[in-house]
Amino acid sequence: MNPYRLLGPRATAQTLAWIAARIPEAVWDNRADPRRFTPREVLAHLADWEPLFRDRMVAALDQDGVAVATFDEGDRCRTERYAEWDPAKSLAQFQEERTATLDWLEELTPEAMNQTFIHPSWGAVTIATAVEFLTAHDAYHLQQLTEAAV
Repeated sequence: MNPYRLLGPRATAQTLAWIAARIPEAVWDNRADPRRFTPREVLAHLADWEPLFRDRMVAALDQDGVAVATFDEGDRCRTERYAEWDPAKSLAQFQEERTATLDWLEELTPEAMNQTFIHPSWGAVTIATAVEFLTAHDAYHLQQLTEAAV
């Protein structure tokens, strides 16, 4: 496996903890943009979605070309009640789930990284591309949390 592929996902948990420690208590529930999550919801979302990302990749390894479900982030935020999640617990859950994802990915061969799942909106996605999506998704939310910490 490309030694750089997992650097971004590996750094996210530590970076997330650093940023979260700098978000004032009064800001956790501020919604800077009506179309985006609050900082509290971001941490809950990351914790909740990590196993969903991993499950898609596991499904691809188990059955190349398997169809996967899509989820609406806003609906999931409401049904899972992200606004009520404790940020410290969300962070701990995310760190645990991310470790499980990285441990699983580190065992894959280069050939396995080419296995695909079929996403309803994205089409065929290799495990390698899913890792890129994961990294970009992390970056999007790290930027959002950084803005809340400033």
